[in-house]
Amino acid sequence: HQRLLCEIFNEICIPDLRSNINVDRILTLRRQVDALKIHRETFEKDLNELEDKHIDKKRKFLELNEKFHNEYAD
Repeated sequence: HQRLLCEIFNEICIPDLRSNINVDRILTLRRQVDALKIHRETFEKDLNELEDKHIDKKRKFLELNEKFHNEYAD
């Protein structure tokens, strides 16, 4: 029991072999992160363009609607 207690409370850490990742894996993960960042930037740019187009179409529709109602009322 004493030996087990010494092992448990020993300050020496044994590294977990599952946490060792080779350099190729790290590089692959970094490339994936970079690709995802670029994809996100492109997606956000496209989304902003679509929102701007929608706002313009909505504004034009409301202007034409108001013009129609003004002409109809006269």
